[in-house]
Formats: sequence, structure tokens, C-alpha cells
Amino acid sequence: MPNQEANEMVVLSHIQVAPIAKAKEKGLESITLSLDLNLTQSEVRLEAEGILLPDGQRLNWEQLREITKQDKSCYVVRENELERVHYYSPRFQRVYSLYPTERAPTMLLASFPMHRIKGIDPQEDTRRKIEAIAPIHGRVLDTTMGLGYTAIAAARSASSVQTIELDATVLEVARRNPWSQDLFINPKITHTVGSAADIVPTLPEESFHFILHDPPTFK
Repeated sequence: MPNQEANEMVVLSHIQVAPIAKAKEKGLESITLSLDLNLTQSEVRLEAEGILLPDGQRLNWEQLREITKQDKSCYVVRENELERVHYYSPRFQRVYSLYPTERAPTMLLASFPMHRIKGIDPQEDTRRKIEAIAPIHGRVLDTTMGLGYTAIAAARSASSVQTIELDATVLEVARRNPWSQDLFINPKITHTVGSAADIVPTLPEESFHFILHDPPTFK
């Protein structure tokens, strides 16, 4: 479900921006579109120089064209500027980025998507994984956080979810994903940065009712 923090963050991809050009051609003064990667809908005003967002920020036509050209990227809008959600991890020497889909985005790890996206969207992919061990209750350990979709879904019925992420850079991507915000505001979810191989042996025995292990590759 959308939350307040997600609604306050403007994140766009080519999917949301594409209808703006058509609205301009038709001479429309406003258009309704999503400003949080398909979570909610908002009204945007069209001006001669570009668009006016509900929070008062503006994007010009050149900025909108930049978003349109990058069909594998998402952009956070801050102080009228675009920030591409694309980060390099010095520790692991790889790049993470937010990749748009028609619904929830996935994350690219060195160009490989972390969810199935052909004929299925990341949310449905997550639902099927959760369904495999449903009904979930009690305490849950999620060994591979990523964008946190599995942890968020598990927290809907679990009493608590502890999720582990190997690379702190991934948290920076998740913080800029509207669909990941429950990771940071849901009191039932705690996240730890480190290797599950190192962290799991430090946890008390028999302290979880369910363990979710969904690594990005079989390796």
C-alpha cells in the first residue's frame, strides 16, 4: 500500500513521462500521471517551459527528454533537478540501478534484473514466492533483502521480519524506490548489512518460524 513518505518522493521513468508529450501536442493544460512509479496518480500542469509538479518543482522539456531516452532508468526529482537512481559499489565493484516496469520497478545488479519481468511483474513474482510458504506468521528471516519486496510482503502477516542485505549500496537504491519505503518505516521490519553467512550463525537457534532465501543467482 502507498505510504506518506512514498507519496512525497517524486520518481519518474520513461513510462510516466511518455504521455506528457502527447498531452502537449493536444494542447492540454494538465495531465494525470504517476509521480511515484505507478503507486498513485497526480495532476501535473503543462507550461510553455515544461511541467509544474504538485509540490511546486518544475522540469523543463530537455529534462523530460532525458528521462524518455533512458528506458532502463528511474530518476528522483529534487529541487528541480534529476538524480538518476544508479550507484556504484566500491566494495563489490558493481553497479546497481532502479529499472522501471509497468508496475513496481526491479533492481539491476550489473545489468541483471533481480526479479522476473518477462510476462510477470516484480510484485507478482514476489507474491508467488511468498505464497509458496504461506500462511506466514511469527518471526521471519529474509536472507537477501534487495529492494525489500519479500520482506514487506512477509511483514503483512508476520509479527516481525529481519532482513539481511550484503551491500549497503543497495539500501541507497531502496531509499529512492517508492515501493520500498515500508522497509524504513514499518516497525515490524529490521534490516542488517552484511553477509548472511556471517550473520546467521550469530542469531539464536530456533528464533524464526520461517526463513526466506531468494538470492539473485543460483550461484
